[in-house]
Amino acid sequence: MTAFASLIADFAAAWCANDAPAVTALFDTGDPEVACLFADAVDPAIGAAACAAAVEARCAAIGQHVYTPREILTRDLGPDLAAAFFLIERAWVARAGTDHAGTRLGQKARATLVARRIGTAWRIAHYAEAPVAPLLELQAYYQNVAADGLDAIPPRPWAKTSRSPS
Repeated sequence: MTAFASLIADFAAAWCANDAPAVTALFDTGDPEVACLFADAVDPAIGAAACAAAVEARCAAIGQHVYTPREILTRDLGPDLAAAFFLIERAWVARAGTDHAGTRLGQKARATLVARRIGTAWRIAHYAEAPVAPLLELQAYYQNVAADGLDAIPPRPWAKTSRSPS
């Protein structure tokens, strides 16, 4: 296994351990433009502090986590720069006190990871996820609603509907 490939393995292991400091330690925290964007986020986290906060928030919401990278494609972009593209198969149990506490959840996403070599270690400069098929996720959501009833729909206090109390 190359050092770059071991970065991906270490990243997956840190997520599986739900270890926010270990995940964050794999980012290039010396780069003011280090960035991460998770599949369920709208905006990227830019900067070491923002990336650490995004990772911490994700780990805080997760009780158990399985993060499996598959179909890994790597490319050298230069002597100290490399990129990886892979499929993530992720499963987790929502932590107590969160919206979906105790619920088993899953997701497939595509990931792009760009890393630079700093000394002998590879560190993540950019990490982004994108849902594989949002329509398939919507289908699963509506199947869950059909199975669990309308109570499965999270409340939207800002939306007035005919079902909303006056």
